[in-house]
Amino acid sequence: MRAARRSVIGGGAVVDRGRLLAIIAALRQAIPTNIRQARAIIERGEQAIAEAEAQAARIVAEAEREAAQRVSQAAVTRAAEERARQLELEAQERARRTLAAAQAEAERLLAEATARAHAQEEEADRYALAVLNGIEQRLQALLDAVRAAKAQFDDTTR
Repeated sequence: MRAARRSVIGGGAVVDRGRLLAIIAALRQAIPTNIRQARAIIERGEQAIAEAEAQAARIVAEAEREAAQRVSQAAVTRAAEERARQLELEAQERARRTLAAAQAEAERLLAEATARAHAQEEEADRYALAVLNGIEQRLQALLDAVRAAKAQFDDTTR
């Protein structure tokens, strides 16, 4: 609007339609960027889940090795097996909690990105409508001035 040329009639300005449409298109193209960012966040969450599962597998493997070393005594072996099961259950529970937390965070971030994208789209629409309303007012003022000038000519020619 600052770079717009002043109108000859009235206090309005002439806006380059192509440039206005380009601005609106650029705003609309920003929306997919937010969605890509949300997908990247989800991928990081999935990577965290995979790491948690790998860690759980390492813990289980460690527990199994520990149990194998204690085979010499039945009581010790049973205790080791029980400990391995406990570690496995704990690892599974930690992995489940980590997965749930990562999924919740991914959903929250996706919802936030979607809301931001919708807000940007609405802002672009409001801006476009405001510009169009301004153009309409300037055109109406110009039309009124033309009609008034024509009326003066009509009055003087009669």
